[in-house]
Amino acid sequence: MFSHGYAGFRDQSTFLTARLASWGFVVAAPDHYSRDLTEVLGGPTGATAKTTDVEDLKATITLMGKQGASAASPFHGHVDTSLVGAVGHSAGGAAVEALAATDPQVTTFIGWPGRRSDLRPAGAAPAASSRTSPEC
Repeated sequence: MFSHGYAGFRDQSTFLTARLASWGFVVAAPDHYSRDLTEVLGGPTGATAKTTDVEDLKATITLMGKQGASAASPFHGHVDTSLVGAVGHSAGGAAVEALAATDPQVTTFIGWPGRRSDLRPAGAAPAASSRTSPEC
């Protein structure tokens, strides 16, 4: 699963999603209409229901599970929703981290470079920044 960043769109990182697919992974990348480029620029969003990014990701897992179970789908027999890996960029990185914290189906995630400070264990101090230069 791939989660795009703020002001992004689901096809923005095809360099990554296509590579993952070439290795045999089934890759799904939902749009996050609550933070896509149209929303950020204040454009018309039509009747699109606003959901959270984690809700978008969970709905995509459910959709892919149904596609994997349907004999009429090209994904039939190729989807295992008990072993979900997720990668996200920026706001998407924070989204996959939050997803992994709340969904046991997500066994692996890469938050690239997202970070949610509100997911620390109770009483834990904030992590020190590892940033060493403005280019990080």
